[in-house]
Amino acid sequence: MKLVRNKKKSKHTEEIQFPPWKILLVDDEPDIHAMTRLALSQFEFAGKKLQIFQAMSGIEAREILAAESDIAVALIDVVMESDDAGLNLVEFIRQELKNSLIRLIIRTGQAGNFPETTVVERYDINDFKDKTELTSDKLYTTIRLALKSYQDLNTLNTNRKGLQFILDLAKDLYQPNQSTKSLYDLILSHIFQLYQLSENNRAINSGMLIISTDDGVEVKATRGRFTKEDIANHPANVTQIPLETSEKIIGFIYLENAPHSFQAEKELISIMAKECAIALQLAATREKISALNKRLKAENVRMSSELDVAHKLQQMVLPSEAELREIAGLDVAAFMEPTEEVGGDYYDIIQYKEHIIFCIGDVTGHGLESGVLMLMVQAAVRSLLDSGLTDYNHFLNSLNRTIYHNVQRMNNGKFITLSLVDYQPQSSQGHGLLRLIGQHEEVLLVRQNGKLERLNTLDLGFPIGMVPDISTFMSPKELELRPSDGVVLYTDGITEAINPDQVEYGIERLCEVITRNWHLSALEIQQAVIADVKQYIGAEKVYDDITLVVFKQKP
Repeated sequence: MKLVRNKKKSKHTEEIQFPPWKILLVDDEPDIHAMTRLALSQFEFAGKKLQIFQAMSGIEAREILAAESDIAVALIDVVMESDDAGLNLVEFIRQELKNSLIRLIIRTGQAGNFPETTVVERYDINDFKDKTELTSDKLYTTIRLALKSYQDLNTLNTNRKGLQFILDLAKDLYQPNQSTKSLYDLILSHIFQLYQLSENNRAINSGMLIISTDDGVEVKATRGRFTKEDIANHPANVTQIPLETSEKIIGFIYLENAPHSFQAEKELISIMAKECAIALQLAATREKISALNKRLKAENVRMSSELDVAHKLQQMVLPSEAELREIAGLDVAAFMEPTEEVGGDYYDIIQYKEHIIFCIGDVTGHGLESGVLMLMVQAAVRSLLDSGLTDYNHFLNSLNRTIYHNVQRMNNGKFITLSLVDYQPQSSQGHGLLRLIGQHEEVLLVRQNGKLERLNTLDLGFPIGMVPDISTFMSPKELELRPSDGVVLYTDGITEAINPDQVEYGIERLCEVITRNWHLSALEIQQAVIADVKQYIGAEKVYDDITLVVFKQKP
């Protein structure tokens, strides 16, 4: 961002002059004053000349310092009205006036009586010179270095005050109910104040704030002699400050006869201008939102009804407790709790001929779109089974194509991780065969004695709906299931649930609860896990859908 200065002048305006650097000479020898003034008569640094104040004693110097708070450099003799008057003055400046910016240079004709190392160590001074060594050239160099140091310190101090000023202003800028109309006057007033934080600048009296609208340029606030008509007359000696967001310039602040600012001060003004522009944009957005709220209220009522219908549809397609009790040879329990009205988790338990097929998945996100995709998956899985497609490689690839094309049509970028666990009894002794396929969370295989094995599904498939063909990614896995062995399926709403300390529940804790309760029924195991998760979360918000399926081969 640049601050643009209108260089047009008129006979009614004065050319702006930089304020001079203020120097204080403290010495009881008139010749030293005369020599110093002569040596510095043509001195100039950073476009500014010198204004020299003279004191013949430490007492006179104190009076000047009390009246002139912005003195940049003081050349101080040590021996004046007393042998240590100069050093007492240094302590007065640093300790009583609390002035840490002024550069203090001790200049003494009795250096032997005041060793440099002793004085520098004890007193907060910036330079120590013997009067005999301060020739005109060395005096010039000494003053220039001191002024450069003062300028840098003053810039840092101005930046500190400016940043604090901007932080304080932000409290007013970002009030929740702040209107754009009230912001215009507030911004213009605070820009004036920020300009005057630095002692380099003098007060400015006239300015205005303009905003670009669809209908053209509008004057929103004025101060001093500026009027709305001045925008068309291009007044002279005007500094233009852009009000710029990351996207565009939304307006300008015009200041008449604004004093010259150093680069650091310009950067502060730019930072504040950006904050003001963002605040204006936010206020305008809030007003638009407020205008839309009335319309949205009626829309929300309608949406709430639709979500309620979708939630009921989801619950209707889940397997009932009666269905689970009818599954021969297996003790089965399942639980699903969406974090919103409509969840993105999916599970189903399907009896197909002699097979029991357990499906579990997790659609990215949650809410209506995720819930709709979950219903699509449920319908497609059952349709493919009803069509007689039992080769699971072909089964999942066909399911993936169907979901992929629907996701492309919906244009929402969603997909679902999905695992299928096919159980098939193999003998009269109750042994069964498990076939696992598809990529989702780990499948937890638990033996009769409670020993638990975590089966990674990363290499068993690929998320459904991401790419049009997943046939090359699938690699089924087979396992034997014996009496009292079983499987636990879950979604990451359990393992990623967080407690008030923002620590996740984790897979290790889930496995420990399952192992400890494996001697119980499937329903009791499921209830123990869910109770432990709820106790762990406490009052913390549930951020994701929670789904758990437990099945055990009956003894």
